Amino acid sequence: MVNLILSIELVFYILSLFLGFIIAKKNKNKHNDKYIKFRTLLYTIIYSIFIFSSYVFYLGSFESKILLYIFSANLLFILYFSIFTWKATRCWKQHRMIIYNFLLLVFIYFSSLVLEKNWLNLFAVIIFLYNIIEFQF
Repeated sequence: MVNLILSIELVFYILSLFLGFIIAKKNKNKHNDKYIKFRTLLYTIIYSIFIFSSYVFYLGSFESKILLYIFSANLLFILYFSIFTWKATRCWKQHRMIIYNFLLLVFIYFSSLVLEKNWLNLFAVIIFLYNIIEFQF
């Protein structure tokens, strides 16, 4: 059986990626020159996503053992991303965040079920905004 909320989140995730890419195609040179201005905002959003997801998975780890493993994997990814992002290219960061955010939507949905807090699914809006901002560069 297909879950409507999760399906809608994943469709909006893909649409937000495409929207960012469409903006990039139209004004590629103009937007790439402005990347330096948005870099601090992008890293603020990225680390806000990391902190919020870690907090949710930590709370969920008391309810479900699988969320303890997800919490641990999330912390390892944050460590990996933080160590290598400063030396890597912008493209490297973008590719890691595409996969991370996609999986994060699924895990946040699962956490909202475990914690019985449907409002956690609103966290997806921050991920959608991040995609639109990041992938226009």
